[in-house]
Amino acid sequence: MTLTYESVVQHLIEYLHIKLGGAKEITEHSHFTQDLNIESLQVFEILEELELTYHVVIPLELLYKRQIQTVSDLVHEVMQLLRQKT
Repeated sequence: MTLTYESVVQHLIEYLHIKLGGAKEITEHSHFTQDLNIESLQVFEILEELELTYHVVIPLELLYKRQIQTVSDLVHEVMQLLRQKT
């Protein structure tokens, strides 16, 4: 599997669609809290999904130090971690 920004975005959108019951339209520009009404516990579940899927550790301080508000924001950070890993 080739890891690209687009493939990670697609995976995250598919995961969120299942997690949220498919009721909302999700794009890479969707805001976690404003558009998707994701709560704190759900954020941890999303991070766990990404960590398990891509075998990367996502430090929690990443959420606090950077303004991660959208699907795109999170994927950019995951891609950066993946690049550092190799």
